[in-house]
Amino acid sequence: MKPIKLEMQAFGAFAEHTVIDFKKLNEAKMFLIRGATGSGKTTIFDAMMFALYGASSGEDTNKVGRNNFKEWKCTKSDKDVETFVIFEFEVGGRTYRFKRSLSIKRTSLSLGYEGGEIVNGVLKNFFDKTSATQLTAKAEEIIGLTKDQFRQVVLLPQGQFETFLTSSTKEKENILTSIFNCGIYDKYAERMYDNAAAVVRSLSEEKKTADDLLGNETDSEGNAITDPAALCSYIDELKDKMKKIEDEHKAFDADAKQKKLKSDIELASQFKHLHELEAKASVLKKSEDDIKTDRQTLAAANKAEPFRELMDAASKTQRELNKRTKDYEKFGDLIPKAQEELDKAKDAFDKVSVSSRVEDNNKRIGLLQDKRQVYEQIDSLKAELDKASAIYSKADADLKTAKRKSEESTEIVKVKNDALTQANSKAEQYRRKYLEGICGELAGDLTEDKPCPVCGSLHHPSPAAKLEASVSKEEMEEAEAFANECRVAFDKALSAKEKADAEADAKQSAVNASLEQLNAAKANHAAASGNLIEGVDDIRSLEDQIKMLTDDNKAFEAKVKELSDELGKRQEEVTTLIAKKGEAAAELKVAREASDAAKAALDNAVSASDFADSDEVSLALKSSDLLQELAQKIAAYETAVKENLEGITKSKSELEGKTEPDKTLFDSRQEEITSENERYNKNRSVIDREITRLSELNKTVSKTFEHYFACINQAKEDLAFAKLVRGDTGIGLKRYILAIKFDQIIASANEMLEAVHGGRYRLVRSDDKGEGNKKGLEFKVHDNEARQDGLRSVRMLSGGEKFLVSLALSIGMSSIAKRSGAKIESLFVDEGFGTLDKDSVFDAIQILETVKSDSGTIGIISHVEMLTGFIPAMLEVKSTPKGSYIV
Repeated sequence: MKPIKLEMQAFGAFAEHTVIDFKKLNEAKMFLIRGATGSGKTTIFDAMMFALYGASSGEDTNKVGRNNFKEWKCTKSDKDVETFVIFEFEVGGRTYRFKRSLSIKRTSLSLGYEGGEIVNGVLKNFFDKTSATQLTAKAEEIIGLTKDQFRQVVLLPQGQFETFLTSSTKEKENILTSIFNCGIYDKYAERMYDNAAAVVRSLSEEKKTADDLLGNETDSEGNAITDPAALCSYIDELKDKMKKIEDEHKAFDADAKQKKLKSDIELASQFKHLHELEAKASVLKKSEDDIKTDRQTLAAANKAEPFRELMDAASKTQRELNKRTKDYEKFGDLIPKAQEELDKAKDAFDKVSVSSRVEDNNKRIGLLQDKRQVYEQIDSLKAELDKASAIYSKADADLKTAKRKSEESTEIVKVKNDALTQANSKAEQYRRKYLEGICGELAGDLTEDKPCPVCGSLHHPSPAAKLEASVSKEEMEEAEAFANECRVAFDKALSAKEKADAEADAKQSAVNASLEQLNAAKANHAAASGNLIEGVDDIRSLEDQIKMLTDDNKAFEAKVKELSDELGKRQEEVTTLIAKKGEAAAELKVAREASDAAKAALDNAVSASDFADSDEVSLALKSSDLLQELAQKIAAYETAVKENLEGITKSKSELEGKTEPDKTLFDSRQEEITSENERYNKNRSVIDREITRLSELNKTVSKTFEHYFACINQAKEDLAFAKLVRGDTGIGLKRYILAIKFDQIIASANEMLEAVHGGRYRLVRSDDKGEGNKKGLEFKVHDNEARQDGLRSVRMLSGGEKFLVSLALSIGMSSIAKRSGAKIESLFVDEGFGTLDKDSVFDAIQILETVKSDSGTIGIISHVEMLTGFIPAMLEVKSTPKGSYIV
């Protein structure tokens, strides 16, 4: 990461818009930031950190409010001036711009976030709407370091130089992994393991699938079949069983037995036909007398046939006489009934004719029609009255609702005002106590030999006393935040009350206007109501009465017409019946004469024949259908007798010398044949399906078993190697490479330490175990002047020694990282030189000069005057009552 430009406004000590252009400083390779205590030197690093990570350059612990962006708003700038930090930097040849801001919106402070890449001078934002979390994550992605890792590798904060030197194995591993992109080796090892494990798992699953397929298979004795060889053996056993079944079925010879049974069934059918013919002959013999009687009946009918026309004529004229007699008697019954209906119709017509109300109805209709215009006007006035009444009711309801809301909002404002008063009082009390006790809080965190965060001194002979009743910064901030929330709630409630009051006033005006309209509508309606007809309230009632009277007239006229038509109909009916009765009397006389003549002709013909009388002739006569039926019956009988005799003769001839088979055995014989065929087909089908199924199964499992045993050993060897690369049983690939990089960093640092104190100290990689029982990333320092074992813990170094070793280590790490293509192109050091004597300062300068050309940009904050002679490129921070600025 190489800095390009930093912009600040209303941030920390810098009230005005301040721009730092790092281009010339980058060319100088090393620059110094100077200024009086409290002028804002460290604020430059804080601005860079806030832009990237939303936090200050110092560690989070014991730094009350340092990581709260709102706390960094400059107290010397105007209240409405926007607070912001903008940092442009370069990583891998690409330029990025990050911004975090703080602006006033209404009564509260609002945080803003922007970030993007600058391409051809144009900023392309990462997100449409950026959050703090997204912007921080993007910084970690681009730079490759988290906030805490950045503080250990790129920016060495005041009083925290030794953080990486004394960090845990796990922390060093995370930092080095991120810097040298060694996470790819974990991914590679994990991918290798996943691939190898997938092969073993796939083979095992294939084997398990094959085992599962064989899992339920057993041989004829119930023994489990566990491999293809046993399966093949069982298939051969089933084939032998199949051959035995086929041999047994062949010996039974079911086809020959079925053929013989069929022949016997056909012979039995022939004997059955003979028996049926003999039985029919017996039946025909019994019908012989009936046929003789039928012949006699047919002969008598033929003798009586000449008399049929005379018999039909007599019968026909008699039927006509009976019909005419019945018709004449019918008219004698209908005429009195018709006369009675005629009298009723005449009475009904006379009764209706004398009760007409048409004239009265017409007078009423005329009166109603004259008032139609008056009623049309009253209906319009009534509609206006209803509309005005509805408008007034709604306006009155809205007014009540608005008044209720106004009263409720007034009560809410009172409650919110009380809460705001209490919260402001509490916040002011906490702020006063906090300011009184903050010196004691800071003094309570001081440790001997560690720099004071205010003056940088390592010794603290007279620290300020901590007040017992003091309030912490968190408690004060919580009280102020709550007071601000109460202020926002009060303003919101007050605004809502003003809106509710305005709404109530508007609703009252609406009620007054609608009431005036309602009263006017009532007066107009009352004036028009005096001209109405009593009992008729509106135009609808008027029209209904007119229609009712008109319909009543039409109904009366229709009724009169209906009764008149009925009277005419009944009169015509009586006249018609009297005329028809006369016609029926004449027809009855003609029919009686015709009947007498037909009877005389029949009696004369019968007396000249062999028949005793006409009744005997009538008994002998038969219908043509019956005569035809008798003739056919006699002919069919004679034919049946002839054919039956011929059939019996033929059947006896065909069956001569043959014995009738026992048909009672047919079913048992057929059942024996069918059972054998079913048993054979069933057993053969079951075994054949089983052989087919097991043969297919054998193909599948044989192939799987062959593949499994051919590949499993190599797959297990690959998996074991993948575990070794992943570090399951020792040092993995990533850890091995990190150890190499660690040695390179130590070697680079030791080259620089040769210029410190005459080469007294040298860093050594320790085999001490760290977190997770891992080793290889721990430091020890070797003292070349020690008389005994010169190795000791780096924590035993003095403050100045730790700074020099940490400086060499950080620069060494930056150099190795840059050679490896990592993104570290800058190093920033905040103070630390104040803990060194003159010779040590010279040694530190020698370290920086040695690597200046190989470590990108190095920025240093320091009060040490002799540094100005070695570092010509410089930023000087000046402090004024109106805020700091850079020279």
